[in-house]
Order: sequence, then structure tokens, then C-alpha cells
Amino acid sequence: MKKTILAIAIPALFASAANAAVIYEQDGVTLALEGAAKVQFQSDIAKGDGNSNYINVKDGDFGFALGYDLGQNYTVGGKVSYELDNDNDITRKDMYLGVMGDFGAFTFGRQTLITDSIGIGRDKEFGYKGFIDNLDLRADQVVKYELDTGMFYGGISHMLNADESAEVEYYDPATSTWVGLGNAVDPKNSASLTDGRLGFRAGGFDGRVYYAQAETLASAKSNLWAIEADYSFSDFTISASINEFKDKDSGDKNKLFALTGEYVMDAWSFAAGWGQAKQDIGYTSTNKVNDYYVNAQYDFSSNVNAFAELGFSDADNTRTGYVVGMSASF
Repeated sequence: MKKTILAIAIPALFASAANAAVIYEQDGVTLALEGAAKVQFQSDIAKGDGNSNYINVKDGDFGFALGYDLGQNYTVGGKVSYELDNDNDITRKDMYLGVMGDFGAFTFGRQTLITDSIGIGRDKEFGYKGFIDNLDLRADQVVKYELDTGMFYGGISHMLNADESAEVEYYDPATSTWVGLGNAVDPKNSASLTDGRLGFRAGGFDGRVYYAQAETLASAKSNLWAIEADYSFSDFTISASINEFKDKDSGDKNKLFALTGEYVMDAWSFAAGWGQAKQDIGYTSTNKVNDYYVNAQYDFSSNVNAFAELGFSDADNTRTGYVVGMSASF
């Protein structure tokens, strides 16, 4: 496969892997593998019964992507990946096909939607309260298009229908719970979600905006928007974000403001962040929570690191949380 095609195809297929390992490349066929493992010892912020110190087998992912060079800067291919959860069950994570080229990447099948990538947090475990860092926008019936020209980038995705396999959820501020768009009882009663992103890079600046609109099985409509920006100078990176989820019918809103900073010194990196979740319910009451974290990470290589983090919150029934762990990926 030509290197220009490989540079487009593998990142497009392995959007979540920074260093996919190419294990076969011959006669226009390229096979790449990705994997991740993360294990940590931690104590949660939320107070609970019993021993709060435990080992968290956080990640256990494995997948492969296969691409074929059609010539004329076109590649077709697909990706299949699986994950091992805390119950030691292996489940399908991604399974999609697509075509890539100078025009971008068009994929369809089980995959994440565009807004799944929202978030500026450099936290390891103690992310911000609210809905953004908890989103897992993944479903079977997703079509997605993405383009990255270097300076400008963007994309749009659409979930055709929801079913029992959909993991797409939206946050209901009225009940403080997550509500799934899928319904295993009546899969014919469709739900949909459409979202997009537009970004700009120049020098050390990277800014992007997101917008999503969803309709649940009960015909309740909601939207989500987010504005994020990063600025890097010398060995520092500063990031800021503001986003909002709104239920169009009730007017309930959940806003999140976040600010993070990171300093890199050789193999070490140090980060700190603050986030505030503001919840407006029915125009009559407001709940506000502030979260904070500080962490340090040492990179043994680009794929293996060790880290430690402290997390704090001003919410009720919370305490200082900590985590110490290691992660490896390829």
C-alpha cells in the first residue's frame, strides 16, 4: 500500500488508537492491530459502604483493521474490536466498513458518533461531574463522514435507528439519570441522533465546535452543543470548554464549564483541571457541583506509562479520591 494511502486509511480505521501496529503490508493489503490494557489501584471520591480501596481492571481492548488499496488514492477497509469488561465478559465494541481517500473517510456500521470525542479532560479517573466525560455514543446503525485537511477538520454522523444494542444515552436533568435511546421491547419505535464537528488548527491553537440533536423513542427532543479550545506554547498546554445539554420539551439544562492545564518535562507530564456542572431543572431550581484533579504521569515509551492522580469535589458525601496505575497500548 502506498504510504500516502496508509497515512489516511489506518488513522481513519483506528480513530481511537494513536499507534496502531501494522503487522502485514503486501500487494495492496494492510493489516493493523490495536490493543489497550489499564489496571489501577484506587479509592473513589463518592463515599460508600465497605472498603473503598480496590484494584480496577479499567481497560482490556483488542481489535484489528484491514485495508485494501484500490489505487488513485482510494482505500476500502474495515475494523473489528472487542473489549473485556469488569465482569470478564468479552463484548463487541466496533464493527464497521468504509472507504477512505483524499476526500476523507466514510464509514458505516457499529462505531462511535462524532460527539463521542467531546472532552478536554486530561484526568485519569476523576473527570468532571455532569454528562460530557461520561458520554458513550456508540451504536450499530451509524453512518459517519470525516475530513481532516490539517488546518481544517470536521465531520458529521447519524444514527439511523436505535435498538437494544445501542449504547447512546442522554442525560435527564429532571431525574439525574441516563436515559437510553434504544428500546429492546419495541425496536420498531425508532430514535435518532445527528451530530457534527468543525475544527480549526493554526500554530499552537486548536479550536472546535460540536452540535448534536436527538429524538428519543418517546418523541422527546434534545440538543447538545460544545465549544472547546487548546493552546500549546513551549512545554505547556491550556484547554477550555463550555457545553450544554437541553431538553427542548421541559427546558431543563445541564451546563459544564471546564479548564485544564498540562506541563511536559522530558518523560514526565503534570496536569490539573477544574470543572463545574450547573443543572437547571424546570426553571425553578439550580444544582451546582465543582470538581478538581491533579495528576502526574511518567512515559516509559509512547505506549507504556505509569500515573497517579488525586480528585476532589464539593458535592455532598464525597472525599478525596486517589488512583495509581499503569497503562499500555499499541
